[in-house]
Amino acid sequence: MAKRKRNKSLKFFKNAAVLSTAAFFLAVAPSAMADLSLSLKSLNPSVEKRATETLYDFKGLRLAAFGMDQDAVIKALRDDFGLEERDLKKSIHSFSKTPIITTPAVPLIEGLPPVAIDYVFGFESGALMQINLDWHVSEQEGLSKETLYAIGGNLQKFYLGQNFDPGKIETAVPISKDQLILLRAEDVDGNMILLLMEGLEKRQDSLEETPLSLTLSFQKDPDNPDIFKAQ
Repeated sequence: MAKRKRNKSLKFFKNAAVLSTAAFFLAVAPSAMADLSLSLKSLNPSVEKRATETLYDFKGLRLAAFGMDQDAVIKALRDDFGLEERDLKKSIHSFSKTPIITTPAVPLIEGLPPVAIDYVFGFESGALMQINLDWHVSEQEGLSKETLYAIGGNLQKFYLGQNFDPGKIETAVPISKDQLILLRAEDVDGNMILLLMEGLEKRQDSLEETPLSLTLSFQKDPDNPDIFKAQ
């Protein structure tokens, strides 16, 4: 997919062994941070109103909805966060050739540190197809590893409480020693929510330690991404 420094796509990993780290996330979260269930609803209030009545069905993040073009998303960011176009960074992903609009750190969720958000648009369609939120221990002052674990645990707990199809949700799926999927779930339209922790251990093939980071990604139809494909 279009996320920076991320694999092209992340599929379900069936019957994978659970890393012991996952238990730590769930154990540390209640004591390290107050329950955030109420404030987490700000991620997408329009979905929250119908989640108790139907299977979970998300369309984007706040006013930015999948399928919007860049101008519509910029207007949504103005209404959501008071951001103007001059406040935003525009780039093109080197691999997927997808346009990206990145916000400065914004106070998205009450009780959590501000977070920068990437809005990724399709290579051919130009339509919004992915939204990524990233917290990094090394990049945000006062955000400790323990707090990042707590954020991950609370986000996992929040989405486990939503009305997803039980057959389309997984937790604590290891990708490698330094990467763990805390949660991967699909809604009724096949759109995906991915909660990923990286930098759990120093990679043996790297001299540099990967900073501990947490990514929350909303992806439209991840099995058929609108990205550049070499002929």
